[in-house]
This record gives sequence, structure tokens and C-alpha cells, in this order.
Amino acid sequence: MKYHYADQNNVPIGPCEIDDLLKLHAQGLVRPETYVLAEGTTAWQPFATVLAQPRPPGSISPLPPTTPPPASKPGKVQAIAIMSLVAGILNCVGGLGWLVAGLSIFLIGVIFTIVPATYLLIVGILDIVYASKLMGAGAASVRPARHLAILDVVSIIFLNLIPCVLGIVNLVFYADEETERFFTSRNRPR
Repeated sequence: MKYHYADQNNVPIGPCEIDDLLKLHAQGLVRPETYVLAEGTTAWQPFATVLAQPRPPGSISPLPPTTPPPASKPGKVQAIAIMSLVAGILNCVGGLGWLVAGLSIFLIGVIFTIVPATYLLIVGILDIVYASKLMGAGAASVRPARHLAILDVVSIIFLNLIPCVLGIVNLVFYADEETERFFTSRNRPR
């Protein structure tokens, strides 16, 4: 029997034999929750249902995916999310502080404080948006944001010490093997 399966964008692929699906499953490209459609039918069903059906003699037995993704976010990934959120809030507060300082000195002050205020507000907002994505249930599609950690480190220029330290710690956590494995397994094509 031939099957079609839905890729990560729900685009039907196929037809292909069950042995081909089993090979794709062993590579981690077709997962138990991937929807498949048997030719001649109209109902899509999870691949796990097809795996449970008896197979004719000589067909390949189902193999587990070679590298299953971790069941949950590692602690360091959660820590990156929390530190990014804190850095974002502190960068926004720092940016607003520069803006208030510039406004209190009027025109000359605004000219000298607009750059740090703008930089810190933009980086702060980006940090907060990234942290909220990483903390949420959709963390599966979030990529590592080393660039934001570097921008946090650069904020030391504008006297923001805590976001600078948090950026350095985030860079160290991004380099951790477990964290890299989490982001790699979550962002590969399925």
C-alpha cells in the first residue's frame, strides 16, 4: 500500500511505500504524530496508527528515530529565557533613564542621549520578545539568539552592567552541549 505524508508545512508528499516511511521515521523526518494518508482513503491519520498495523512479511520493522528531541527544555534554555527577559527589562529602563536625563537638560542633552536611549530601548524590546517566545510553548521553533546576547554585552558602553553580565552568561549557556542539542533538534526539518 502507498501513502502520502504531510511535511512540516502540511504539504502532502508522496506517494511512497511503507518501507520508505519507515526509513524516514528512522531518520526522524516522519514522526509518530506526522499525518499520513493511505492511497484510496480520505482520512488522514497519525503515522503511529500505521506503525501499529501488522505488516506483511519481509517489510522493514519500525525503528525509533535516530536522535529523538529532548522531552522538555533544558534548565539552561529556561535560564537563557529568564536572563533575556531581565536584560530586556533593564535595557528598557536604562533607555528610558537616558531619555529622561536628556530631556531634563533640554536640547543639548537630547542630542547626546538619543543614541544610548534608542539603542537600549531597541535591544530591550528585542530581548523581551525573544524571551517570551523561548518561555512559551512554541519554543520548538525558536533559534538561538547569540546576537542578542552580544548586544546585551555591548550595553556596558551605556553603563548597563547587569544586562552586560547576563549577556555573557547567556553566551556561555549557548555554548553548552545540552543547549546546542536542544536548539539543533528543535530546528531541524521534520
